[in-house]
Amino acid sequence: MPPRFYSVPPSRTITDPPNPVRVALAIPLSGPLGLLGPASLAAAELAVEEVNAAGGLAGRPFALTAVDAGDRPERASRRIFELALDHSIDAVVGMHTSAVRRAISSRLAGRLPYVYTPPHEGGGHAAGLFTIGACATDQLAPALAWLVRQRLRRWALIGNDYIWPRRVNALARRELAALGASARAEIYLRFGERRLGHYLRLLRATHPDALLITLIGQELVRFERALAAEADLARAVQLCLALDENVLLGFADAVPDKVFSAMEYFAAPPTEAGRELARRYHARFGPDAPVLGIYAQSCYEGVHTLAALADRARTLEVKALQRASEGAWVGVGREPRMMRGRAVAARVYLAHAHEGKLEVLTALPAPRP
Repeated sequence: MPPRFYSVPPSRTITDPPNPVRVALAIPLSGPLGLLGPASLAAAELAVEEVNAAGGLAGRPFALTAVDAGDRPERASRRIFELALDHSIDAVVGMHTSAVRRAISSRLAGRLPYVYTPPHEGGGHAAGLFTIGACATDQLAPALAWLVRQRLRRWALIGNDYIWPRRVNALARRELAALGASARAEIYLRFGERRLGHYLRLLRATHPDALLITLIGQELVRFERALAAEADLARAVQLCLALDENVLLGFADAVPDKVFSAMEYFAAPPTEAGRELARRYHARFGPDAPVLGIYAQSCYEGVHTLAALADRARTLEVKALQRASEGAWVGVGREPRMMRGRAVAARVYLAHAHEGKLEVLTALPAPRP
């Protein structure tokens, strides 16, 4: 029998202890990022078990309600808002697109604390929002610098058509120019686009040395499978900013030799803290559990961050949490990091896809101020 976290309806309470702190875990259980759902839910369950073993919040245990955030932003945010309105949840931990984040933040309007976990484009924070993932500057700038040093001067940028890829590519154009390289094309695909021939022809016309790819989940899998049939383009180096091991599994048999990812955590972690987390995860869910990549790990860390901030503030009241967050140390499974302005700076690693795995090559330096 498969573990229970392999199949979860759009909204379901996972645990139901008495007088719980009720946490909505907003993760994609459908849509292009749905392939990340099983690992993300498993990692969050492990975090809840650890938080509760340590006493919860003033003796109140945490309980998760899984909410599908893989739908269109307005529908995903409505699910969260309805739970908040009828007092079914006390806080939100979310791993989903930035478009969904913006919709949830707008609807909640600071009513509940909301920990957003994945890499993101940076920028201002809505009331009650805490971000723990790498911002685009942390993730992109040092990775581009490392790759441009390999004499990669002609770049093409391709991503899905929403806020995160567009903000990343705006930064990429500036960074490439500063490094003496250039973006020769900037292409956006609608979600669900299957006719890729036109876009591949546009890319071929630029004769790129390298591709910066901000396609997500199944969108990236579909594109990579089409790209593998293009001999000229398949030789280009790729920097994929939304690539973790669960996504890589979707095209590992067709992956070209020069695919890179820049993330804070990989399934073969570069730190002892990461390796210890991986041991606990597999001890809990077994050797065949979904791969613990960055997106799942961020959900685990998101639950622990919420617990740490609530313990520091001794409440879940948003304004008190915001005050308590300044200078708080967060991070379980990664290096501890200090929160400033309700965000943290992240140590990012560059990894290379090889034989279906992402192998860490180096820790990237912090970007210039």
